[in-house]
Amino acid sequence: MQAKMGPYYGLQIVVTLLTSYVLAHLVLAVPEISAYKLAFWLWLGFVVPTQVSAVIFGGVDPKWISRRIGIMASGSLACLLTAALIFTWF
Repeated sequence: MQAKMGPYYGLQIVVTLLTSYVLAHLVLAVPEISAYKLAFWLWLGFVVPTQVSAVIFGGVDPKWISRRIGIMASGSLACLLTAALIFTWF
C-alpha cells in the first residue's frame, strides 16, 4: 500500500507549492492586508467549503464527519499559515 502512495505524495507537494505561489502573489497584490490575515481568509472562504463538501459527499460515516473536517481543515490552515510566515521573512 505504501509503495502505491508515492505519486499521491508527489501530487500533494505540487499542489501545496501551487497554493503557496498563489498566496505569494496575493500577498504582493494586496499589501494592506498581512500575509497571515490573507491566508486565514483564503482558508476560510475557499479551503474549508471545499473540504466540507469533499467529506460530506465522500462517503464518510456521519458520526466522523466533524472530526474529519477538523483534521483536514486544520492541516490546510497550518500549511497556509506556514507559507505566510515564510513570506513575511522575505
